[in-house]
Amino acid sequence: MRKGDYQEQSMPFVDFMIIGAMKSGTTTLGQILSMHPEICFSREKEPHYFSKSSNWEKNIEEYKTLYNPTKNQICGEASTTYTCYPEFNKDIWQVLYDFNPKLKLIYIMRDPIERIISHYMHNYLRGYTSESFEKIVFKQSTYINRTRYYLQIKPYIQLFGQEQVLLLTFEEFIANKKIILNKIANFLEIDATKFGNFNNIHANKSVGSTKNNVKVEKIGKNPFVKNIKPLLPKILIQTTKDVLFDFTRRNLNEKPHVSETVKKVIYDLLILDMLEIEKLMGRKITEWKSLNQYLEEYKRLG
Repeated sequence: MRKGDYQEQSMPFVDFMIIGAMKSGTTTLGQILSMHPEICFSREKEPHYFSKSSNWEKNIEEYKTLYNPTKNQICGEASTTYTCYPEFNKDIWQVLYDFNPKLKLIYIMRDPIERIISHYMHNYLRGYTSESFEKIVFKQSTYINRTRYYLQIKPYIQLFGQEQVLLLTFEEFIANKKIILNKIANFLEIDATKFGNFNNIHANKSVGSTKNNVKVEKIGKNPFVKNIKPLLPKILIQTTKDVLFDFTRRNLNEKPHVSETVKKVIYDLLILDMLEIEKLMGRKITEWKSLNQYLEEYKRLG
């Protein structure tokens, strides 16, 4: 599809998607790409449209309102739920292929232990869990499943072809954004010199506090609150939100400790996925240092 054809086409109108992995720099990458003059990025960074819509074709015009491209722009979005199999749409890759078989996909992965820790901290700070890391990590399958990178990306490669899937690591992106952005520009066929100043954009901190939490979300979704909200002054609504946020705020001043025993179990569960990812990338993922030590030992033992 040529740039600028969006206004004349009902589908497809999105050229690329950042599909994960969660807590692997997708927000930072999305922010940088959204500033490129040849890209029209979704108004919502993570619309999750195809993973949550049961009738995506019928409601596609609603999704289309998230974009307002100029003639020479390509469109893109970033939704990490597109690689959270089997939690959401269990046929997500087929849905995206039906939407646009020429779609280009960017999948950025992170050191498995670091990704799982960040995922846990995200959930803890927002009130989705109060249990310790080592108690919850094997109790809820989502922590391991979202880190099975090969499991998540293989169906996309089988459908779209490897030439339409760009595999990156969070560590190489953070270490040298310019080189990785050049690679992305080549992949998306845009001008790499037009990214502008992206040095002030940083990945989210892993520790600290957050005002976004499940308790306030539940209050906001209450039918009574929804009905009364339009009747109240905006300043009163905002003040109430601030009070609720401060009252329910959670803090986490340091990353949770992960014992060597738990690390080994995580690596045991993920080892085959990681070996396949190295094959796909055509190199050793040396930036995942602790995992690499385990991989070398695994290969040595046969």
